[in-house]
Order: sequence, then C-alpha cells, then structure tokens
Amino acid sequence: MPSFLLNLILRFLPYIAIGALLLGAWLYVGHLRQALQTSRADNLAQTTELDQLQAINAANIANIARLQQDQVIWQAASSTAQEQSDRIPKAASNIDQTVAAQPASQNAPIAPVLATTLDQLRQAQSQAGAK
Repeated sequence: MPSFLLNLILRFLPYIAIGALLLGAWLYVGHLRQALQTSRADNLAQTTELDQLQAINAANIANIARLQQDQVIWQAASSTAQEQSDRIPKAASNIDQTVAAQPASQNAPIAPVLATTLDQLRQAQSQAGAK
C-alpha cells in the first residue's frame, strides 16, 4: 500500500508543484495589487496636503510682502514725524531768543512783541506742514 501511495504522489507531484506555484503567484500578485492601491491612496492624500500647504505658503508670501510695504510706509512716516519733532525745539528756541532780545519798550501790557511771536509761530507751523 505505501508503494501505491508513493507512486500516486510521485505521479501527480509535478502537477501539485505547479498548482502550489500558481497559488503562490496568485497570492503574491494580490499582495502587490493591495500595496499599489494603498500607495495610490497615500499619494493622493499627500498630493492634496501638498496643494493645501502650497496655498498657505502663497498666502503667507503675500502677507509678508504686504507687511514689508507697511514697514516701509511706517518707517517713512516715523522719519517725517521725527524731522518735524526736531524742528519744533529749534523754532521755539528762535522765538524765545527773539522775545528776549526785544527792548523793554516792546513789552507793554498789550505787547507788540506778541504779534511778532504769533507770526513766527504761524511761519513755523506752515514750514512744518509744507515739509
């Protein structure tokens, strides 16, 4: 009996081996298809995320450009304000010197020097506004 089984197995062994090989190949191809499907899904998700990040990056670049323009404007305004602020003490000093240099006859109860002082203040304001 064992020789009969052995002969039977040996007779069908090439077919069994081919069947096992085909089954292994079919399982391996199924695994490769699953891996390909997973890779495509991951690729799609990463492409979508990349598109979102690129849109955020473009918005950030636009915001940076706007902020840089604002910075230039603020620096120019600050410089102008500083220049005007620097002129005020000079004008006040000139006015004080003019008032101090006036003779006592100019300094009356209604002082004529007051008109001159007010004219100088107007000139200083118009010069500051013109620049």
